[in-house]
Amino acid sequence: MASNTLIIAHNNIFNKSILEENAHYFDSSKGITTVLNQDILFEHKETFATANINKINEIYSWESINSHYENYIINKIKSC
Repeated sequence: MASNTLIIAHNNIFNKSILEENAHYFDSSKGITTVLNQDILFEHKETFATANINKINEIYSWESINSHYENYIINKIKSC
C-alpha cells in the first residue's frame, strides 16, 4: 500500500479487509492473466493509490495503532 501504486491482489478475506475496493483482485493463475490483460487496468490507479495512502495515514499510522493499544490496555486494567 505504501508504494503508492496500483495493487493487484489475491481475492481473499485478509486482502479484501485491508484493501477493500482499492485494488484489482484475482482468484487463480488464470484470473491474474485476465486482470493483467484488461485495457482499463490502470484507469483507477491514482484513485486507488491515493485511497490506500490515506488509509495508511489514518488507520495504520503509529499514532493510531498505539492509541488503540493504549485504550485496550487501559480498559483491561479498569475491568480487573
